[in-house]
Amino acid sequence: MIILYMSILPDKLLKIMNRTWKKCQIVARIGEKSIGQTRRKPRTSPLTTRTAAVGDAPALLSIYAPYVEKTAVTFEYTVPSPEEFQTRIAHTLDRYPYLVAERNREIIGYAYASAFKERAAYDWAVETSVYVSENARGTGAGTTLYKALEQALEKQ
Repeated sequence: MIILYMSILPDKLLKIMNRTWKKCQIVARIGEKSIGQTRRKPRTSPLTTRTAAVGDAPALLSIYAPYVEKTAVTFEYTVPSPEEFQTRIAHTLDRYPYLVAERNREIIGYAYASAFKERAAYDWAVETSVYVSENARGTGAGTTLYKALEQALEKQ
């Protein structure tokens, strides 16, 4: 889900101008917030990251499914099967990092890198993806995953 924060005058209304962006949320914060700032949820326990395993597929798929069903960011129309998701994880782990974030031993997000383009000149360029469960947004999980993914990519 894409969320844009912006300051506007109280007497103006915010309108969504294109139906293509129908699934994006535009949230207006009047005055006190500037672009990109969000409210943080309180963190209840430490967040850990680890390399994903194929057996994590059901938990990761439960995080991914709302992105497919409620947004346009995945470019998929249907939620993949658990078997397809396991295949995707295994294929990614052959070459790139695939990480999960856990809090209280529950997977609350994941991140991975994939090939940007298949041509040799792009061998060191990657596309990154981060998904966080709906109830863990705003807790710092996405930031933690991005940092861990960047560190894993630097080691390669």
